[in-house]
Amino acid sequence: MDTRAKEYRAIRALIDEACALKEGPEASLKEVYEHPIKAHSREIASIYFDEDGRKKTMDYATYGRRSLELAARLSPLLRGLPAGPVALKMRNSENWPLLFWAILMNGRDVLLLDFRLQRENAANLLRQAGAQAVIASEIDPYEIKTIRLNEIMGSYPDGGFEPHFASRVYFASSGTTGEAKLIVMGAANLVAQIKAAANLPEENLLILNAGKTRNLAMIPFHHIFGFVAVFLWYSYYGLGIVYPSSTSTRDVLDAIRVGKCTHVYSVPMFWDGVAKTLERSIALKGEKMKTLFEKRVAYGVGEISKKEAGFAGSALFERLLKKKAFGTSILWCISGGGAISKKTLRLVNGIGYPLANGYGMTEIGVACVEKREDAPSRLGGSIGTLFHGFEAKIRDGKEEGELLLRSPTVHEEEIIGGKPRKTPLEDGGYFATGDIVRIEDGRLYIKGRLKDTIIDTNGENVYPDEIEDSFRGLPHAKNVACFGLEEGGRERICLAIEMDNVNEKDALEKTRSAFESINAGLPNEKKVASAYMYRKSLPISGSMKVKRFQLRDELKSGSKDFVPLSGIYEEKKEDKERFASFDELLVKEVRKKTRRVFSENLQLLEEKIAYDDVWDKDLGGDSMSYVAMVSDLNDVFGIEFPVELYGKVGTVDDFAYQILLLLKKRG
Repeated sequence: MDTRAKEYRAIRALIDEACALKEGPEASLKEVYEHPIKAHSREIASIYFDEDGRKKTMDYATYGRRSLELAARLSPLLRGLPAGPVALKMRNSENWPLLFWAILMNGRDVLLLDFRLQRENAANLLRQAGAQAVIASEIDPYEIKTIRLNEIMGSYPDGGFEPHFASRVYFASSGTTGEAKLIVMGAANLVAQIKAAANLPEENLLILNAGKTRNLAMIPFHHIFGFVAVFLWYSYYGLGIVYPSSTSTRDVLDAIRVGKCTHVYSVPMFWDGVAKTLERSIALKGEKMKTLFEKRVAYGVGEISKKEAGFAGSALFERLLKKKAFGTSILWCISGGGAISKKTLRLVNGIGYPLANGYGMTEIGVACVEKREDAPSRLGGSIGTLFHGFEAKIRDGKEEGELLLRSPTVHEEEIIGGKPRKTPLEDGGYFATGDIVRIEDGRLYIKGRLKDTIIDTNGENVYPDEIEDSFRGLPHAKNVACFGLEEGGRERICLAIEMDNVNEKDALEKTRSAFESINAGLPNEKKVASAYMYRKSLPISGSMKVKRFQLRDELKSGSKDFVPLSGIYEEKKEDKERFASFDELLVKEVRKKTRRVFSENLQLLEEKIAYDDVWDKDLGGDSMSYVAMVSDLNDVFGIEFPVELYGKVGTVDDFAYQILLLLKKRG
């Protein structure tokens, strides 16, 4: 029997175990919990790191014992509380799954919250979900019962505790402020999601590899992608999950290498960052290495032969590249949660990491992923074929349009503004996803979100994802976001660019020049009308997508955070007049040094500080840092700034003008 046949049989046996799970009304989360503990008790469930960075492991037998112990200790802390879910608001860790099961074992549904949520937003979701308690790491308690892990560990466990499993999990889909939308998945939905892998071995032998599989717990488990694709699938099938000490680049890389991760699933922004980092590190090593790298990528995606690639196509060179990235243990990678750059797909696949594009949403779970194992097939932008149990069609039978999906994974209920309602389904039980797709030979291709579609000046539909993909390679651009701004019944196409850590005029000029070149080559209906340098980090939602609507609203309200790319260095007429009586070179030097002092005290990039931004109102400074900043300016220019002007002078140019007056007076 050849190697692939053995792998197929092993994965087929692994997945066939799921066939015993009861479906529909008889589905039980108790069965989901017990299966890996019974069937894979000696396999590693978790790999994590202690405070000294030492690797620790937990097998499934220990996983089950600790979950039950936590449930028993949690029981007296929940006693007497009214009916209602218990929220889990903690970052991914080896304790997260144990707490998740401990809540369910106490007969309480679980509300999953982003551990990074600000207090008022979390409180809003707790209130609208009707939560009666929250397990969180914050010091300050919420209005409802707030429990911390050390309290659970310090409580006296109920003697003879008998688990009584609840059956529902709440996900926050939107609305952290105002009217929230909560998605409720029942046991039947989650069991169907596990069984969605039923046909996987026929298409792919790497996604659920039957060997020593280790998936990185990078995507937060409150997110449907992290919950299903990492926690639910990999724990049910008795595979391992590796928990980084933090989300810092260093800790993530250490976790991948030390934990010998075989799978890394993350969002497009992460993969784009990986691609950019690799390109930059290679560029620093000179033209020869850059040429080898480009040949390796071209060979890796089938664009040139091994003979044409030469040394770049060798296994040795591939290992050298991988050691600079994630190491050599990776078998499969998935990008989900949004559109991914084709350039990123090509680069990551080209160096030997199989990176595929996937699709899902909170309301339906994980629906599909590109499963083909040959690199060229993954580069076309397909999100693959549907998993078992999913059926798709396009609204009104069009070749391209809104995707409608039918599946037993579709959520059983939703709560909007605190009021529950049945899941809205169309004729035939299809759920309207709000995503625009085309289907070719059974494969799905996402064009964009229906609500994000821009109606241009000619009445044509324009999809922001496609435009963003054109500009992701801009030099010094950390991230980009495309959105429409309504004008006279049509929308002007706008692009917000979050700049990387650069301060030099030449670097920003390079970005502007590259933008103009790319834009000139786009079809007329896709040309960007207005491009801006966005002076903050682009706003990211809980589902890790850019909030285009927020950018649109900010620009519409006249926010100073948008600096026209064509006018970054243009000065206002009044600024030129104010400084007209001073030496031009001296003015330039004083303004530059003053902005640098602002930057150092505010910990903001210089190019994100406009000359007319006010210290507190626009830049977030406070009175204490203001005093420190003035002190620094005194040292830099050898002056003594008048105390009577403290608090009255607040912008770079206001300070520069006063400093020039003091320097002139001093002679």
